This record gives sequence, structure tokens and C-alpha cells, in this order.
Amino acid sequence: TIPAISKADGTPVPVVLSSIISQIATNPAYMSTEGLYRKNGNLATIQSLRFEIENGQQAKLETVTNVHILTGLAKLFLRELKEPLISWSTLDKLVLALQDIGQTEVEKVMIKVENILSMMHHSNKSSLYAVLEHLSTVADLSNENNMTAENLAIVMGPTLTWSEGEVERDTIATILVKQNSVVEFLIKNYPTLKLLKQQRESASTTE
Repeated sequence: TIPAISKADGTPVPVVLSSIISQIATNPAYMSTEGLYRKNGNLATIQSLRFEIENGQQAKLETVTNVHILTGLAKLFLRELKEPLISWSTLDKLVLALQDIGQTEVEKVMIKVENILSMMHHSNKSSLYAVLEHLSTVADLSNENNMTAENLAIVMGPTLTWSEGEVERDTIATILVKQNSVVEFLIKNYPTLKLLKQQRESASTTE
């Protein structure tokens, strides 16, 4: 789980996740790569790299020069967690909150969404905000990489959250729609959510 890995690493966000994000985000050529996070890297290479990192060879990450290997490793890391980054109960609450769009002011929906996120385990919350900040920046460059918030949500939705119980075949499509709509909203509105989070944290420190 994210909390267990973060505790072992002694960091708010697992080191492997923050390192991958940093390596991609600080390279303009990587960020503008067409199909970023959608195109797959060589699975054998990704698995081999993952094995080396798990065995303490974190420095191996810095030798990677193919961005699709890095994105593949990030997706593999998130997908193989014992519990999803966004729990299913959190996703359900977010889905309900987003149903109010259209009838309620967007600002009120935003506050509700940030409130739901604030109740996540602190390591999951820190990791989610790190991922959203990165994906939001990727989406800002969609005229170069063709990865809009919608496209990123389609790719990353099932990686960030999944149902932890048995799922009826006919509900799989419904689940995908839920995942994608929530993740797309979070990516698109990340700057506002970050601001609301900062306001909450500064208010709690002054109390």
C-alpha cells in the first residue's frame, strides 16, 4: 500500500513514484512526447527495471532514456498496489459530488471534492496530488503530446482506482465511466483543488 511504502521510505510520497515523475517532468522533450502515458514501453524492460529497483538499485532509473519505459513503470507501480491510490469508497463519494455539477455552483462542488480528498490517508493524498500536478502539466501540453485531460483519464483511470470486490460484467462499462469522469475532473481542476488544499492547511495551522 502507499502508506506502507511511504513509511518505509520515510517520505510523504513513495520515492520510486516521485523519482519517475520528476525525471519525466524536468525533461521538456519527454513532456511533449506524442502519446505520453498512452503508448506502452517494452514490458520485459519495464519488469526488469522494476525488479532492480525493488532490490535497491534505485539509481537504475536515471539510466533510462525512453520515456515510455518510465511511464510504463509508473503505471505498473500504481496498478500493483495492494490497495488503489484512490479507494473505491472515495471514488463513490467523488462521483456523488460531481453529480451536482449543473445544479450547483462549480465552486461549491470544488469545495466538496477537496473536502473528500482531505479525508484520504495523508500518504495517499500526497501521492495523488503529486500525480495530479504532473498529469495536469502533461495535459497543458496536449497541443504537443496529444494527451488531453480526457485522454489521460482514459489511460490512468483504471490505474488510480479500481473496485476491490467482484464486479458484474455488465457494470464494467459503468465503472470505467465513473473512473474516467472523476479522474478527468481532478486533472482539469487540479490548480483550484491545490489552492483549496493550501487554504485548508493554512487555516488549520492558524487555529
